[in-house]
Amino acid sequence: GRNKVIKLYPFSFREFLLLKKIKINYQTTDERRAVSQAFSEYFEKGGFPLVIINDDLNLSKQYFEDILNKDVIKRYNIKKIKELNDLILYLFSNVGKTYSYSTLKQVSNIKSLSMISNYIEYLKNVFVASTINKFDYSIKKQKVSSSKFYVLDNSFLKTVAFNFSENAGRRLENLVFIELTRRGNEVYYHAKKNECDFVIKEGLKMTKAIQVCLILDNAVTKKREIDGLIEALKEYQLKEGLILTLDKEEELVLSGKKIFIKPVWKWLLEKY
Repeated sequence: GRNKVIKLYPFSFREFLLLKKIKINYQTTDERRAVSQAFSEYFEKGGFPLVIINDDLNLSKQYFEDILNKDVIKRYNIKKIKELNDLILYLFSNVGKTYSYSTLKQVSNIKSLSMISNYIEYLKNVFVASTINKFDYSIKKQKVSSSKFYVLDNSFLKTVAFNFSENAGRRLENLVFIELTRRGNEVYYHAKKNECDFVIKEGLKMTKAIQVCLILDNAVTKKREIDGLIEALKEYQLKEGLILTLDKEEELVLSGKKIFIKPVWKWLLEKY
């Protein structure tokens, strides 16, 4: 009568490189370039083994439809299938953005807020999606704040979401969320005057603050990302923070806080 749940995620980037027989411990410029190029493929295709091996993103779409039909619609005896599909399309096309139940009610035509909440829980139960709350020291305030929605393989953002191929910044943020979850972190987002994409809680303490930004070349974008990170660092009394980008690497000291800027692919290969 006892059971143990083992969570098996799609391939991490490290496992992806092992499958491709690409050196993880790169030494030369050519080896580093090979890892960086491999990341571009992983970023697009996600971590499902057969999708990678067969170079077939359509498999990802089939996986999702099978999970939705067998593990959600049949299991929970859902009758309003069109409304569920509309809800899924909206959520998958808006990963990393806060959502309100009133908006979800409008886009899906589902009248019951509790039913919308149930549908989201069903998607989480079958491990295709996850949500995070805004951090607050008050549990009550956490529960009533807007949540953010993420999917648990980046391939779904190409095969399920609407016109998502252009929104590379959100896809990068989603990829970072998957890795944080894989590592067993308790993840929240920070939002006061400014925003920080991810803050990590260990025990009773906040221990990390992370921003994700595709490209930091624009001065306005860079200021926004740094302001949000520094606000979170001050709020949770942290000495250093991290900004993950597509390819930029730099170290800064601002307002007495150390900020590490590094490529996502490099962070994915770090030991934790």
